[in-house]
Amino acid sequence: MACAGKCGMYPTIAIRELVANALIHQDFAVCGASVMVEIYEDRIEISNPGQPGVQPERFIDDTAPQRATRRLHATLRYFARRRAAASTK
Repeated sequence: MACAGKCGMYPTIAIRELVANALIHQDFAVCGASVMVEIYEDRIEISNPGQPGVQPERFIDDTAPQRATRRLHATLRYFARRRAAASTK
């Protein structure tokens, strides 16, 4: 990661996760704009143009449904098993 040496106050894995989330959850209806990462001496700002795909209240709601996450996890497990099975043949 480009800022690994400059961003010592933040764990690299946390920065990767934040950038990945910004990229995955960006509003693809906005043309000509993308996720922006700005690095300052005292902070890192990650901004994402457009509207969020979920209600902002859900960002901090501990009771938000996790069905989509469970389905995604199950799907990824399925493909991992298929890949493992194919590599042993």
